[in-house]
Amino acid sequence: KFETPIHLGVNVPPGYLVGSQVIRKIENIHRKLKTNNVELSIEITERQLIDDSARKHIAALRVHGIPVLIDDFGTGQTALAVLQHMKVDYLKIDKCFIDTIGIDSVNSTVLNAIVRLAGDLNVELIAEGVETEEQAAHLRSLGVTLHQGYLYAKPLPYAEVVGNAK
Repeated sequence: KFETPIHLGVNVPPGYLVGSQVIRKIENIHRKLKTNNVELSIEITERQLIDDSARKHIAALRVHGIPVLIDDFGTGQTALAVLQHMKVDYLKIDKCFIDTIGIDSVNSTVLNAIVRLAGDLNVELIAEGVETEEQAAHLRSLGVTLHQGYLYAKPLPYAEVVGNAK
């Protein structure tokens, strides 16, 4: 068991959430992980459209205390209209927007718009692909305090994380 909570995000395409059995499976995994102080979250990939069925299943996950994130936000097919009718816990800012920090580009304007949008929607942000302290400092100045990327650690297999906990 981990002393401090470990976050485990699992990427899931919206089409996978169609069956109620899937939701039950995810709930069971969530309960088992929680006993070891591992916080599971489901990262919905934007590569498929999020239809009404997927929205209902996403709502069911959240009711059971499983955080839902929109992964690679700003690069996929999640229309802003979908966000009006579906509550999620986090938007993960795609690395392409993080890479342009410190460079005058259109993406820096989009990054600022994503930060404002998340504030208006009352949704937390996670910046992915943070590789430099300059990027981290800029994100913190925008109020984005949750980061992932090589600046902090490279991705690890779950077995290695668990091995480090013993």
